[in-house]
Amino acid sequence: MPTTIRHRLSRPAYRLVPLPRRSPTNGVNRPHENQDPGTSEAEAWHARWKNVMDTLPAQITRQQIEKISIGGAIGTGLFLGLNTALQHGGPLGLVLGYALMGTVVYCTVISFGEMVSFQPHIGGPVGLAHLYVDEALAFALGWNAWYNWTIVLPAEISAAVLLVGYWSGGNYAWGVTAAFMVTVLLANCLGTAWYGRFEVGFTRLKVATILLLIVMGLIIDVGGSPRGPLWFRYWQDPGLFNGQMFAPGALGNFLGFFSVLLQAAFSFFGSEVPAIAAGEVVNAGKNIPIALKWIWIRITLFYVIGVFIVSLLVPYDNPDLNNTSGTASQSPFVIALNLASWRGLPHVFNALFLASAWSAASSDVYISSRFMFNLARLGHAPRFMGWLFQPLGRGKIAIPWVGIAVAGLFSGLALMQDGGGQTAETFHWLSSMTSAAALQAWIGILFTYIRWYQGTRRAIQDGQRRREDFHRHWLQPYAAYYAFGMCCLVLVSNSWAVFVATDWRLALGPGETWPPAFDSTAEYQAVSGPVVPIFITSYLPIPAFLILLFGYKLVYQTKMVKVENMPSHLSYHISEEEVAEEPEPDYASMPMWKRYGLYALNIVS
Repeated sequence: MPTTIRHRLSRPAYRLVPLPRRSPTNGVNRPHENQDPGTSEAEAWHARWKNVMDTLPAQITRQQIEKISIGGAIGTGLFLGLNTALQHGGPLGLVLGYALMGTVVYCTVISFGEMVSFQPHIGGPVGLAHLYVDEALAFALGWNAWYNWTIVLPAEISAAVLLVGYWSGGNYAWGVTAAFMVTVLLANCLGTAWYGRFEVGFTRLKVATILLLIVMGLIIDVGGSPRGPLWFRYWQDPGLFNGQMFAPGALGNFLGFFSVLLQAAFSFFGSEVPAIAAGEVVNAGKNIPIALKWIWIRITLFYVIGVFIVSLLVPYDNPDLNNTSGTASQSPFVIALNLASWRGLPHVFNALFLASAWSAASSDVYISSRFMFNLARLGHAPRFMGWLFQPLGRGKIAIPWVGIAVAGLFSGLALMQDGGGQTAETFHWLSSMTSAAALQAWIGILFTYIRWYQGTRRAIQDGQRRREDFHRHWLQPYAAYYAFGMCCLVLVSNSWAVFVATDWRLALGPGETWPPAFDSTAEYQAVSGPVVPIFITSYLPIPAFLILLFGYKLVYQTKMVKVENMPSHLSYHISEEEVAEEPEPDYASMPMWKRYGLYALNIVS
């Protein structure tokens, strides 16, 4: 064998990149320690974080991050979770609940987007909390977010198994679960660029699904079914609100609406994914604001209009809404198609919902592994959890394989089911555990933004920065205050129904389902059932977060960063080469019809 070929074969095809050792006294909020006397504080900060870009190179393009910003807001919660929300709130309560929570999501996303577009390469919300609030908050926020994205992964896999059960009758649950686990993990092992490509394809599929459902719903509402025109028939009978839910009269109307608000929050989780992925986005300082610019239209189009169409098609007292199979048959969209005698379509939409669940699971692995990498980068997790796998000869590819492997281990929680009803129960308990954690992550992000806003405002007043350096929204900081207050309200009210339950039991009785089937003949629907597990899974993340926060402060004696000590020099500057790499279309020189046509195409595609 020639010497050259033998030499090439003897070289490894990959390398494992460990993290550099970090001195316990060299915290991120103390960059002046252990640095050369001739190095300025700003240079020390840049040296501290520059290698993050080198170890996780930017591979997500502008088109991909725009599609991810759409796809992150469309998931199984929209397709499968509206049946209970419609039952609890009635048609008007459903629309108002999702519209109000949509405003909270919008304010949260624009706040997060402002920070990461200015500083995308310092570890996402963990690094931002480290710099502008407290190391203890960064520690607690990072592990809370990792817990959320890691535990929601088996929940999404359980949802996928339920969808496959529409055809298999609940058989082969273990095999289907294993197949989803393997394919989702392998997809993330291909690298960030392939993750972006997958998300572009699945986002287009999800957008096509929701647009198709909206168009079909409009056709049915105006008379395209044997039932004739519906218009606002179900807003009149049985009524605007479900006054029989939880309490009689006006109190029942309000409690039903408030229940929708809590369910809507779970449906919107994931809207912040583009900002979390900012560290791997090409031209993040430019492309993240572009991706988030039209998010309010996407929320309105896909969620508010979607739930409005549902409110026109199915009455809240329809017995089919009691379906808890977890398949397409429980979706109000599919129930409306069946009522319109449009047969065969549930199979098509079940397949589309299945693709949505797979996409959501893939995003869960991606975000979970990045949070673990950032925690290790900041010294809040063992160093080996930040190790990277870099195939040689494959360009700039870096895979945080330890984070992916750990997410894969936790995805095995989905194997707890044994087919049939236990699968649905597994999904319910797992999803309940993530609601409070996700809300805590939003609260931590918003509090970090409020501190970041104070620091950047002082930098502007002192002449260190210009206002043009920040993608400041005209609603700030009031949008952040509003979202922070609403998220706190929803967090403490999460699963409020357990406090008015008529009995406290640990498990379901024979023939019982949870949530209990709605009885339209009763004066009102009392809360009963196994509420003890609901109480535990809904509120356990709150004391866990506080233990992490104050435990870290107690051990390391950390203090909140003062406004005057906040670093204003850590920003992302776009080079001329980066701008030339992805030129933005010149919308100003286009005819009006073409300009707005491209806007619309970009929003929905």
